Amino acid sequence: MTLDEGKVMAVHQITIVGTGLIGGSLGLALKQGGFAGRIVGCDKRAVLEEAQARGAIDQAEADVERAIVGSDVIVLATPVGCILSQLEALAHLVGPDVLITDCGSTKERLVGLARMLFGDSANERVLPGHPMAGKEHGGIENADPQMFRDAVWLITPIDAGQAYTSRQQEWMARLRSIGARVITMDAERHDHLCAWISHLPQMIATALASSLGEEFGDDPELMQIGGRALREMTRIAHSPYSMWRDIAMTNTENIEDALLRFEQQVAHLRENLRGPGLREMFESANQWPVASGQLPVRPPPLRLKQGDLVRILRVPDIVQESEGFKTRSTLERCVGRVFPIIAFNEYGMIQIDVGEVVGKPSYMESIWIEPECVELTKE
Repeated sequence: MTLDEGKVMAVHQITIVGTGLIGGSLGLALKQGGFAGRIVGCDKRAVLEEAQARGAIDQAEADVERAIVGSDVIVLATPVGCILSQLEALAHLVGPDVLITDCGSTKERLVGLARMLFGDSANERVLPGHPMAGKEHGGIENADPQMFRDAVWLITPIDAGQAYTSRQQEWMARLRSIGARVITMDAERHDHLCAWISHLPQMIATALASSLGEEFGDDPELMQIGGRALREMTRIAHSPYSMWRDIAMTNTENIEDALLRFEQQVAHLRENLRGPGLREMFESANQWPVASGQLPVRPPPLRLKQGDLVRILRVPDIVQESEGFKTRSTLERCVGRVFPIIAFNEYGMIQIDVGEVVGKPSYMESIWIEPECVELTKE
């Protein structure tokens, strides 16, 4: 859904530091999603020329100090090690109203550094992010404006107990406008989960491709008979070392633990190739939702209009507590109930009246909620 530029004017200029696969795709997606402001790219000259030629950025600056002048949001879309260095440099260059966010794959180190650099204002000035999207081949030449559509964009707020600033809310609305699903979690859980669902699969693919190379080299028969399973298992082995080096260095303990647990499972398989343990492991794996194809498919967006009746299905991942009212607790009480849609806002959210406010006769409390949290009904 495109944002209404006549109403949303907080962000006029965005700087993307790193205009390769992720940064370039973000620039293209933002423009396609309706962002009418200026996008400044910062990278090597050759990369910037290609990014500008493709329309991912409006202005190219190889110097980061020049690139951030006048920007309201700075997106760090470089390898994690560079992100940490860039955040430290930016701390002395940007004003308190500039929002810094990133696209890095690990978060605990970033959150700790932000707290050290910005102190009590870290939560307002830095919004860590991680798009769960990408390709095995990097570079601006592979950038895709549709990369983030229906992909999860993880947000790990530095202090989950504090409300989001208006600029942070607008940035998350921008992410939704490019089709991303914004999900929040704390940095520790993020790094633990990603070690298992992203980092471990990469290490397995890398080890498998390396083992095949050592065993068979470029054997033409292997290339001819290798089927879909082999291609899928080794596809991400083409991912760049420069990115994964930093991920391994900033999430070492979680990856080590995941690898050790995986090694134990592989050893158990090897020891049970002719034993009952092989069947037990296959049966266990077959029951896991991803392996059995039972993961829920996201339904297509609802076509809603003012006056439609909707049933609240769940409480959104992000809830702002308005002054004097407890929005989350109110929504929790409303789950399963039906309400008419009163209006829509520029962020694509819907407004409903959920009833009289306790202690305030004749005052109806309005709640803004994401369309994904409701279903259309005729009740």
